[in-house]
Amino acid sequence: MIQTIKNRTYTETKDNYNHYGEKVIKEGGLYLREWSPNNSKIAAAMRKGFSLKLKDNSTVLYVGCSTGTTLSHIADIATKGDIIANDVSMESMIGLLNLLKIKKNVIPILSDFRILPENKELNKDKFDFVFQDVSQKDQTDVFIELVKKFLNKGGQAAISLKTRSIDSSKSPKQVLVKESEKIRKAGLKILKTIDLEPFEKEHYFLEVSF
Repeated sequence: MIQTIKNRTYTETKDNYNHYGEKVIKEGGLYLREWSPNNSKIAAAMRKGFSLKLKDNSTVLYVGCSTGTTLSHIADIATKGDIIANDVSMESMIGLLNLLKIKKNVIPILSDFRILPENKELNKDKFDFVFQDVSQKDQTDVFIELVKKFLNKGGQAAISLKTRSIDSSKSPKQVLVKESEKIRKAGLKILKTIDLEPFEKEHYFLEVSF
């Protein structure tokens, strides 16, 4: 569950842990872990109008999880559904080890995000939430494929666009327009477009449905 206290966002958990130095408050038999928009693109998007629709039994495909800052809060909310956590970096996977000991429903996959659509194990599943946060030129193309293959009907999907990684020769706004058009031409709907300033420079957060 997500709580807001004095304009600060927290995720509620029964587990007493601190994953990356975040503030933790004890409230009754539960713990509230602060989810700062300065450390998480999803938290930044929520601060600017995005509504995360996770339930305790939601299934999640998180592409580009890094060391699990945002992932840890997702796991606080989706406590019963499988959460697939993908990253290409072995160092990032090592950073997830402590979280994996606490959140048994988090399943790590070490691989390039481009080969996920062909993953035989993943192809058996659909997910309620698909999120991609990678800094690569072709991130939108792969995101489209992931959404089409893996998003449940009525599910929620989102992508964090790092515009300079996609095309540093164009302005962030020009990149946004081009990538948004690519998403629409693929048959997906853009429900919300959020400029992540001042929390992230030259980043846009797009909520998408299929």
